[in-house]
Amino acid sequence: MYIFGGCTLEADFLMDCAALHITSKRWLVFPTKWPAPNSRSVYGTSVFRQQIFLFTGIPNNLFERVREVYVLDTAQIQWLSDKSMGKQALSNLASDSEYTSMGQIEEGN
Repeated sequence: MYIFGGCTLEADFLMDCAALHITSKRWLVFPTKWPAPNSRSVYGTSVFRQQIFLFTGIPNNLFERVREVYVLDTAQIQWLSDKSMGKQALSNLASDSEYTSMGQIEEGN
């Protein structure tokens, strides 16, 4: 299980990224490697193979939604952004026939 973000008692958003190793019940906290997404709320996520997609959201201290996509490569624990990868490379990642979204297997186009 992976988590991203969080919030302090002072209502500051965090950019923490961690994984829970279920069998050992241990948390692994990952160092932030750029280009990591900035702290945000109201974002969506989806999983495809070894990648976690983080879509849009509202950055801390802003009141306008940003339109960007970040991908966490869980094999290398490295963030990729639509700006660093390019739109075509990003769409190639999700072009296979199966993907996991909100825990369900869905058929692609």
